[in-house]
Amino acid sequence: MNQQLRSLREDIKRITLQIFDLVSKRLAIAKAIGEIKREKGLDIEDKFVEAQLRSLILKKCNKLGINQRFASHLLSLLIKESVRIQMEESISLPDILAKANYLESQGKSVIHLELDELNFLPSQFVIDAFHNTLKSPYPNYTEASGLYELREAIAKYINEKFKVDLSSKNVIITLGRKYTTFITTYLHITPGNEIIIFQPSYLSYQPWFELMGGRVIKIQTYLKDDWSPNLTHINEIINDSTCMIILNNPNNPTGKIIDSHTLRAIVDLAHDYNLQILSDEFYSTYAFTEFKSLLQFENCKSIVIGSFPINLIGIELCYAISDPQTIEKMIKLQSALLMGMPKFIQYVALKSIECKSDIVKNFEIMLKRREVATKALAKLPFDFKKPDGGIFIFAKANIDNFNSEKFSNDLLEKKGVAIMPGTIFGNYPNYIRLSLCQSEELILEGIKRIGELIL
Repeated sequence: MNQQLRSLREDIKRITLQIFDLVSKRLAIAKAIGEIKREKGLDIEDKFVEAQLRSLILKKCNKLGINQRFASHLLSLLIKESVRIQMEESISLPDILAKANYLESQGKSVIHLELDELNFLPSQFVIDAFHNTLKSPYPNYTEASGLYELREAIAKYINEKFKVDLSSKNVIITLGRKYTTFITTYLHITPGNEIIIFQPSYLSYQPWFELMGGRVIKIQTYLKDDWSPNLTHINEIINDSTCMIILNNPNNPTGKIIDSHTLRAIVDLAHDYNLQILSDEFYSTYAFTEFKSLLQFENCKSIVIGSFPINLIGIELCYAISDPQTIEKMIKLQSALLMGMPKFIQYVALKSIECKSDIVKNFEIMLKRREVATKALAKLPFDFKKPDGGIFIFAKANIDNFNSEKFSNDLLEKKGVAIMPGTIFGNYPNYIRLSLCQSEELILEGIKRIGELIL
């Protein structure tokens, strides 16, 4: 019996080593394919080729009696590694920030059109609340879910805004957008799972998912299509490994607001396949056209991330909304990672929700900046869609051989203007992103310098 067991274990070892020999050969071929794609200017990822391969694998599994879900996860990991070795290193947000900060340390003036740091000063009401809470017995931690009064206030605020019926049990207070995305996805992702996102997309989604062993499936959207997601493409790439769809609405960087018809179709699709939807509605305070929250749709397994409607003196605080069961899971995870947010910060956030006049004032300022910036940019060789919402403009350069990374670097070095190259948000090498977080004067001066570099 022991001899038979040893023999079988040797067989397992031999076959496993053979598998890794084949994996090595597969990756070498993938690398060669990547070099050809870059030479021809083709996208690294081809979801239709992947879909064909997945179909062949699943048919093979049926013949061999292999569990299809296991096979689908394994294939996702192989494809993910193939994509990784095909990708070229590109400029990143930390690279841009480091260079801008260095230039400023050397005495160079820099116009910051790269970040989403609104330049609004907090209202005196919020400043007074901050000072008062520091003097009171608030500087201690609270429960992991967040202050009850704050969760109740957010539920009331969202109920009034979107005509829904939430309570404090639907809300968790969290430490910033990136962290909230992490704890949200951590609950749903296992190695080999796939998450669908629409590009161009917020740059922090992908690292979290890949850190947890998940794979991001990207569906590109295009300016010529008004940045609308293709519903047919979504349906074609959903498989046994798909666990979540990510929506960024309004979108960063395009400012696109997904229309209610398209949202309804995505919700129905997710319901049919039992998928979770994470809706990042961080910029919905600045929705300049009709906006519908995912919270307004029935039969939808959703988690919505939101921000406080006015500037909180740089405090990284936001919230997530979902069904009570999901919120309970998020609370348990958050309690293992944090002691909770200090009470005094949460009381300041609570007071900020009451500043309705400042919310309206800031909205009007951002609306004016959008008009001023798009009017100035329209005089340069760029195509863009006036953003439906949010705080950015994503513009395509009508210039031969335009390279957004080189242009961004030259603009910073030669003209002292920091912007984001389109490559940070996906396969958009001839696009740039401009932030509307500075004053009208600085925005216009930044666009003027962009024109000087081009012309």
